[in-house]
Amino acid sequence: MDTGYRFLARVEELENGQAKGFSIGHEKICLVKIDENLYAIEDFCSHAGGVMSTGVLDGVELICPLHGARFDVRNGRQTLGPSSTDQPTYPIHIEEGSVYVGKMSMEGF
Repeated sequence: MDTGYRFLARVEELENGQAKGFSIGHEKICLVKIDENLYAIEDFCSHAGGVMSTGVLDGVELICPLHGARFDVRNGRQTLGPSSTDQPTYPIHIEEGSVYVGKMSMEGF
């Protein structure tokens, strides 16, 4: 495994269809489980800082609880405003039931 990856959680900590917030140092990361696949995005909305892990999951879209911005958790792309930017994502590596995240990706910025 790439040494740039850091432990985030255990796979069994999330139920299917659930988003949950985790911290690594000062980073806040929202881990989402959909159809047994895991995705990680920044836990603060790029629009106004809403806590994404407390939002509603609708298919592959996570809805910010503050203003309803929607983001595709698979790639961080905004699918509905009012946000004008995508949501940062994290690459994931799973090994022996442990979830590790790499460096934040700002691909859509």
